[in-house]
Amino acid sequence: MVLADLINTAEVSNFTDVNNKTIGQYDYDSTPDQNPSNDLGSELGKSTDDQINDHGTIDEDDEDIADVGLYDVASSKSLKDRNAFISSRDTTVFYIDVINQGNRDIEHYSVTDQVDTNFLFYAPFNPGWSNTVDNLYTYTSSEPLKVGETKRIQIVLLFKPKRNGTRISNFAEICEIKDANGDAIQDYDSSPDKDFTNDKIGTTLDDKNDNVNDHGEIDEDDHDGSITNPDNFDLALFKEVGVRVVEKGDIVPWTIKIINQGTVTATEIVIVDYLPEGVTKVDPDWKQADVNPTPRKVYLVLNEKNGRLPIGGLKFKDTLLVDIQTRIDLSRKAGPIVNGAEIYSAKNEFNIADEDSRPDDIDNNDDGGFVFEDTDRAGSIDLGDLFDDEDDADPAGVFLLELKNDDCECLNNATNSLNGQFRTHLTLQSRAEEVWRVIAQVDYMMIQVHCHQQVQCHCIGRGTSPRSNQWSIGFLWYLREAYIRSSILNYPPK
Repeated sequence: MVLADLINTAEVSNFTDVNNKTIGQYDYDSTPDQNPSNDLGSELGKSTDDQINDHGTIDEDDEDIADVGLYDVASSKSLKDRNAFISSRDTTVFYIDVINQGNRDIEHYSVTDQVDTNFLFYAPFNPGWSNTVDNLYTYTSSEPLKVGETKRIQIVLLFKPKRNGTRISNFAEICEIKDANGDAIQDYDSSPDKDFTNDKIGTTLDDKNDNVNDHGEIDEDDHDGSITNPDNFDLALFKEVGVRVVEKGDIVPWTIKIINQGTVTATEIVIVDYLPEGVTKVDPDWKQADVNPTPRKVYLVLNEKNGRLPIGGLKFKDTLLVDIQTRIDLSRKAGPIVNGAEIYSAKNEFNIADEDSRPDDIDNNDDGGFVFEDTDRAGSIDLGDLFDDEDDADPAGVFLLELKNDDCECLNNATNSLNGQFRTHLTLQSRAEEVWRVIAQVDYMMIQVHCHQQVQCHCIGRGTSPRSNQWSIGFLWYLREAYIRSSILNYPPK
């Protein structure tokens, strides 16, 4: 039904005198007939409506028009900017258009928005909105909505962190309309309320699903929704090493894992590796910077052109592994060796920044990432802020073990070829601010070694030859504690 169907026109078609003689043709200022299209005036709601005193100058007064009063309000919801990229803690603006499709003015109307749990509502951004119950927020307007008029209101919502491209919907509904007396009135083709489960909607939820002209047959027009744009750029990096104990001169393989946690494809990534003192780069693919080079920082460029990124770039949820090999210098002192890496820069076709980290080549400005501790967990999906563990940087660590094993001292106490003893000294030295625990298997005695303190483990070997000084050493480094076990072998071996 259209509004024209609710209009009715009437006209004096003829009249007679007391003798039943037709005298319509003698009307002073109008022409009675049955043709509704040949009369001046009779425009509904305008000055010629109900005009009977102008003698046909602007309104032929033998004809008049009237309609049936109808209230019909529709709403249409959309995003302010469908092409904007949304990241953690960004705001997004939804427009709600309220349209008067009826033939009577609306004096008051209220709109309720159902805020999805992926959003945060912040009152200072939304004047005029009030919380009614749970996640429902209502806006009430006391400005009249004239026939045919559209008024736009908006609601501003904040994205919760780390939604990783989730398509998030947001619905609004006209919940109440009132007349000039403040009385609630019934909409012609919908039921204003705050119940978001009883409204017909189309099969697709996008800005094309704003059917306001079907009178509720497939889409109840006082209710509408929109979906946010899901794009964000977010890369994470963490570093691993396959060994825990190294010796001087060893070549150590480190693995760097890069994960695309956002929906925007990375087209180029540059990684910086922070080489610690006493460690030298072996891998020829890693280069020093062209400007102000330093041997402690080396870089690797990853893109599709050089074959280090897959075809099409690093896409959403893709993972890339990169290796770097280093050598432990002979001059390196014993103790833990920490090697960090960070995303120095990253590009994408939209030129948007990473949503929760600051790519650079400064090795001391990233929160978290303490090796061997809980914050050494970059790459995890955290709250997306910069105050926990910045996920574009991560360290890994090994331990350089240095033992000083003195020559054997034969005790010359053998009585046959199967017994006899020798003595040797195993010397370990801890580094500053570190505490090691050394366990000697002779009598399971535990000795704690404090800063720059030396300890000698006396091991009694059962043999008569210096070759009997054989040690089997297992090592575990964790939370700055070293556990060293030594075993004594009889001589000759059984």
